[in-house]
Amino acid sequence: MNTISLSVKCFGVFRKFGESLNVDIAEGSSVLEVKQALIQKLGQTQKALVEDSVLANDNEILPNAYILKDETALSILPPVCGG
Repeated sequence: MNTISLSVKCFGVFRKFGESLNVDIAEGSSVLEVKQALIQKLGQTQKALVEDSVLANDNEILPNAYILKDETALSILPPVCGG
């Protein structure tokens, strides 16, 4: 099985981990699998934050079931709250 290196640009609270995070995933992985790889990289203490966040490409927010095709860069967007 082929793997691809994916760069995930960080925003909001994820910035404390750097401007971007690199993960290697199997070709044909879903957004959910990318989130699982991010949890492995960041640790279980970040699990809820990653699960509640969304991933986006240059055009749209991607559902967890979305199968990555030619994306090599994504952004992780944390949940936002405020008043």
